[in-house]
Amino acid sequence: AAKKLEGNPDNPVNRGGLCARGQAAIQVTYHPDRITHPLKRKGNRGDGNYEAITWEAAIAEVVATLNGIAGSANSLAFLGRPGSSHRDALIAQFLSRFGAPPAIQYELFGDPVLPQANGLSFGIRQLPTFDLANTRYLLNFGADLLGTWNSPVSQARAYGEMRQGRAGIRGHFVQVESRLSQTAASADEFVPIRPGTEGILALRLAQAVLQHAGAQGASQTALVKSVGGLNDYTPALVEKETGIPAARVERLARELAERSPALAVIGGAPLAYTNGLFNAIAVNTLNVVLGSVGRAGGLAFTPQMNVAAVDARPI
Repeated sequence: AAKKLEGNPDNPVNRGGLCARGQAAIQVTYHPDRITHPLKRKGNRGDGNYEAITWEAAIAEVVATLNGIAGSANSLAFLGRPGSSHRDALIAQFLSRFGAPPAIQYELFGDPVLPQANGLSFGIRQLPTFDLANTRYLLNFGADLLGTWNSPVSQARAYGEMRQGRAGIRGHFVQVESRLSQTAASADEFVPIRPGTEGILALRLAQAVLQHAGAQGASQTALVKSVGGLNDYTPALVEKETGIPAARVERLARELAERSPALAVIGGAPLAYTNGLFNAIAVNTLNVVLGSVGRAGGLAFTPQMNVAAVDARPI
């Protein structure tokens, strides 16, 4: 019987490590409340009464129900986790046979705003891959990199390399957040900010970095212009909105401009506000100004396999 879960040391993402959630996944097998048989509702909906039935009986009932609705538009809906796999392609094919709409995707710990922002900013609708190990200056807007956000095992390993993995170079880490998280407690500098104003700070930093770097107007790409005029984000306005002293903001901008490669990350709470998309695009703008997109020490987008195309090939 399985006693403990461990990561695969050959896996390029976790290198054999597992987060607390992964270690606890053994309870899927041994938890006393685990559901071990199909359960069928007994009595009225909402009463919470169920009875165990066999797999054969459950499958027969599902098949009979599906046969009864075959060909009826919008009679079938599928709820599952987001992803791109052969399983998803199979589900899509199954739903199309019933004339059903595409699968409804939901992930409790998902971060849909960031892929949406990246689709608008870079034409690539997915989470970015951060090269933390090779950056010299990390500016993080709310993402709990060392706690629970995204891939904490791989991020913690890369963070260790950023801090101690290069002779004579120790990456500098600044956390901008409205609370002192586990990640913020590990930073060189914690910058408290008024919740929901992260994008305003990012755009002021982008403008100041351009000024400190002596960049010309041509450097302000279509992405920068799409967010609005950077000149609108004056030091006085940003101090008023974010609660961060203007002198501190300008000092952060100088450090970003002088310590290349630099990287800005956003995740978690700043993306959960009604202006979360604005915040994400603003941080994308800052990364463009920093020249961090598609370079070592910055961010990139891992190529994705076209699962549907693979599944459509004749065997």
